[in-house]
Amino acid sequence: MKNIEEVLDQYNVVDYSINNDGSVNLTKDITFFKKNLDKIPFKISISPRVLDFSFNNITSLEGSPKECNVIFYAMNNISDLTGVPVVSKLLSLSNNKLEKLNFPKGFKTDELLLNHNNIYELTGIPSDFNGKIFLNQNPIATCFKTNDGKDVYAFNSLKIIKDKKVNLKRLKYFNDIIKNDKPIDLEEIKKYYEII
Repeated sequence: MKNIEEVLDQYNVVDYSINNDGSVNLTKDITFFKKNLDKIPFKISISPRVLDFSFNNITSLEGSPKECNVIFYAMNNISDLTGVPVVSKLLSLSNNKLEKLNFPKGFKTDELLLNHNNIYELTGIPSDFNGKIFLNQNPIATCFKTNDGKDVYAFNSLKIIKDKKVNLKRLKYFNDIIKNDKPIDLEEIKKYYEII
């Protein structure tokens, strides 16, 4: 088995320090873009401003730092958010295989990109989330037509969706609350949900 220095050298990582627990403190922005990774190759304790794992085959976020300003996990095979960074300014998880969300308590980001997944519900997003949220090309986008993360709490509280069923009366009420004037497209919703 390779030691941590060999792994870091393999990925051309420079300017780092290794902690007693084997985790790595990175000091420069780093990209693992198109490195044919199926996992994060080492545990990251402290990360730079930007960390990019886009266009790999990563299935798990284990090894991610707890905090990072800008982090990209776009275009992977992630289906579970265990290990996701808790604090960031921008977190991109677009083009993955997410169906359910399980963000940790205290999760905060200014911008959360979840485009092109298979997300049906917004349960699993903490009630105090207030960043921007982007859900284009997900089943949930047929019902949740806002980018304001503060609206997630109201949406979840109203129990609009359960077991892939949409309560139309509650959805209309939600749209009134957030002053959403975009029309409800019943035919689009029916592609993914039963309307009750």
